[in-house]
Amino acid sequence: MINGIGVCTRLLPGDPRGPFNMGMTPDHERGLKEKDLPRIQALAARDVSPEEFTIRGSLVCNSRRDFYYSRFTKDALDEVAEMLPGAPKMGAHQYGTLPMGLTYDARVIKRTDDAAMRWPERDRWAVESKYIIPNTDFGRDTVTNIDLGIFREVSLGWRCAGADCSTCGDHIYSCPHIPGDIYRGKGLTEFQFSGITNVLEDSFVFRGGQKGTSTFIPEGAGERAETLAAVAGAASRLSRMVAGDVAWDSLSQLKS
Repeated sequence: MINGIGVCTRLLPGDPRGPFNMGMTPDHERGLKEKDLPRIQALAARDVSPEEFTIRGSLVCNSRRDFYYSRFTKDALDEVAEMLPGAPKMGAHQYGTLPMGLTYDARVIKRTDDAAMRWPERDRWAVESKYIIPNTDFGRDTVTNIDLGIFREVSLGWRCAGADCSTCGDHIYSCPHIPGDIYRGKGLTEFQFSGITNVLEDSFVFRGGQKGTSTFIPEGAGERAETLAAVAGAASRLSRMVAGDVAWDSLSQLKS
């Protein structure tokens, strides 16, 4: 029996997929900061002012089958959303470095956009977070990369107790089935994460291990957010046009 699993949802270079970006139309930056300031202040070591930070958001993880043929259950996403506030915002899961920002809010949403409405209902759940980036020189560079769609995808680092095979129900590490293989009478094998024990962080990554992760501009954040969100959205649409899903001839590499 496996007592726990530590996971980072990222893939190796060369993995093909189309990104998803959900840039939002801004309202008033100060209004958003003042509304969320009590949550931010609760995590700070001293009194902070709205001028010291910028707020951005991430679509961190979801219940869709990912590129490893695994998925989160809805209950697991609820646990992630509960544990994510207070976790660091990192770069590329580099645990030997210090955080780039701090997550202060997270919730589970049910996606109702046009793309999601074509998916099975179980695939529509996602964890959406908000985080702060300090208004230092490095922080302003980070925000620019987010708003231009360069820092686009994100990845969660977590630990869990369960990872059950969809074919036999046993733990995926101890059963004979291979994720991504198709078994007669059973269909495609995947596995479900459950029993989240810890959320370590989430990171900006060049490509996420899950489909449809993104950074986004929350409503009311950023003086130039409307223009920059439009740029990011256009870049995302172009990427979806030229990139596809995982090709069959790459399955063996993804499982190795």
